Amino acid sequence: MVNNAGLVGKAPLTSGDSDIWRNIYEVNVLALNICTREAVQSMFANNIDDGYIININSISGHRLLPMDGHAMYAASKHGVTILTDALRRELVNKKSHIKVTSISPGLTDTEIFEAAKWPAHSSDEPIMKPEDIADQVLHLLKTPPNIQITELTIVPVGLRF
Repeated sequence: MVNNAGLVGKAPLTSGDSDIWRNIYEVNVLALNICTREAVQSMFANNIDDGYIININSISGHRLLPMDGHAMYAASKHGVTILTDALRRELVNKKSHIKVTSISPGLTDTEIFEAAKWPAHSSDEPIMKPEDIADQVLHLLKTPPNIQITELTIVPVGLRF
């Protein structure tokens, strides 16, 4: 399963809209975990022990980017980082071989910024295509059964932050 839903919103900590904050957390953290729980339960129920959970995270899940009003999004993506590792550990404790990976891309040309009415990037910053990330998902799916890549951070060459 690939968790790829995400929501960003410009919502400063000192003046942000609580509804925007709530929506960010509901989509980026809660919905991700609900979908993951259901996928894992389905895998268990169907005796699938070689499944894969891939969470499309963000470099914002590892550091705060220099964008005003970005902190709540970054906090939600830090949550994805922790939930991904916690899931991996839970599965190991259950003696499961289901793999779990967080892919943390840098700037990628998707509709997430447009939907938030937030410019995706300045014209002088490099940006990746969604296909670049999809290629990495395929790479993960080809790993041998005894190898688990837990975190994959991808940024375009020349990104300054």
